[in-house]
Amino acid sequence: TISGVTTGDDFAHGVFVDSDSTLTTLTNTGTISSTAADSNSVAVLVSDTSTITTLTNDGTISGSADDDFGDGIRLQTNSTITTLTNNGTISGEADDDFGRGIGLFNNSEITTLINDGTISGTAVDNGRGIILLNASTITTLTNNGTISANGDNDAYGIFHNDTSKITTLTNNGGKFTKPTIAKIELDFAALRGSSKALLSDMYAKYKNNKISSEVSLASQTHHAPHIGLPQIAPEDKAIIVKAAPIGAETFATTSAILICQISPIPPEIAMTA
Repeated sequence: TISGVTTGDDFAHGVFVDSDSTLTTLTNTGTISSTAADSNSVAVLVSDTSTITTLTNDGTISGSADDDFGDGIRLQTNSTITTLTNNGTISGEADDDFGRGIGLFNNSEITTLINDGTISGTAVDNGRGIILLNASTITTLTNNGTISANGDNDAYGIFHNDTSKITTLTNNGGKFTKPTIAKIELDFAALRGSSKALLSDMYAKYKNNKISSEVSLASQTHHAPHIGLPQIAPEDKAIIVKAAPIGAETFATTSAILICQISPIPPEIAMTA
């Protein structure tokens, strides 16, 4: 475990690479953490034209602040990580503003970022999974895991602006941010004056629009026509037909009376008719 803790002030760091320095290889299979009683907690900080050539995380990198700015990994002021591979967890958490998993600021760069684990940012306001500001760059970002953000206000899985850019982003079945249930409940309640009643799961399903089809070829009548939903044979349904306006019992009685009143026509009348 590598950790930095402040109990009464700002600025806690687990690993700090500063002032034109280079760390060639950083491999974490345990825990790198930072905890600040106030603000600015960064587990791995690369600053002032410094470089980490290869950073591989198979464990946990986490930064937590009791107030603002809790970052897992932060690059600032022309700093670089050439290759960052995450197979574990990178997280940032702030009890107030700006909890960020990975942050790049002031012309900083990650050349290749491969995420097979979890990158997350959590804050009451402004949670960010990954954030790029002030002309910062990620050249290639490949996500096979989860990049997420959580918060009551303004949560973004990936956020960049101020001439920052991600050149190539590939999401291979991974997952980006999803709103929390608490946030959904607040939004629905505000829109319709309700809450959990509107939050039941919705599932896509086939819809039968009463489309009827006929197979007219006699050679095909012994096969189930492949029309509509696949591999579903036509269903025979008995339809009860009611003679109108008389009922079945009256119909039977009337038929018997009519039959009794029929008499044969004499041949001579039939021939002359």
